[in-house]
Amino acid sequence: MRSAVCISGLPRSGIPSRDLRINYNNLKQNFPNSDFYLSTWVGQEDVMKKHFNDFNVWYQPEPKIDYHPFADMEMTFHTAKLEKTIKQSKDNKIFRETSSHQTKQIIGHARLLSKITEKYDVIIRTRFDTFTSPKANFNIFIEDSFKNKRAIGFACLKEDWPNFHSLREMDPKTEYVKHFLFDQLIIHHIDNINVANIFELSENKKLFAAEFGWWQVLSQNSGSNHRCFSGWANPDKSVLPHFLT
Repeated sequence: MRSAVCISGLPRSGIPSRDLRINYNNLKQNFPNSDFYLSTWVGQEDVMKKHFNDFNVWYQPEPKIDYHPFADMEMTFHTAKLEKTIKQSKDNKIFRETSSHQTKQIIGHARLLSKITEKYDVIIRTRFDTFTSPKANFNIFIEDSFKNKRAIGFACLKEDWPNFHSLREMDPKTEYVKHFLFDQLIIHHIDNINVANIFELSENKKLFAAEFGWWQVLSQNSGSNHRCFSGWANPDKSVLPHFLT
């Protein structure tokens, strides 16, 4: 079994002046047997040279999205959380702007996978600002994803911030799992993803944003057999300072 870690999106941290190599080094510790691939948008060369000057980075054009992936969407699937999010995108101008970009991470991941010529069984998708617990052991989840062809998402709910090094599985009946995939770090089987389908969904203005979109492209067509866990991974700005290294 071969695995690859794919880091994509904007090369930024939520903590001013933070060295992004800290987050990267944690990932190297967490996934010592995986190959690593880095991608970001054209125009981010200076930032990447500052943090990853000795890396082979693929620079891709930033996607252009001509619809709003919540406010303009028809609810082809329904949850109370999605309904609330769509309403928020219409009522809150700040959220409407920030969420308008949230399919780009999905498209960027799909593009990166289409660029990779090596063959892998399991993919670990994450972001430059994702901080992972140095005490985490993701091996059982790589095995689970491989054996059961499922996507497994990690984030850390605010009530679990004090227990960042611990892990709590979300109840499948809750709004944090139904049509929703935690996306700070995602482990998925290569068969879970169809990059052509992602591009088609976006072109036809049917790709949802953020966790709903990740569920749509990684789990909906796999029997919705995904799992979500709180703990071990979060944006660095949302990790309590005494956990950060």
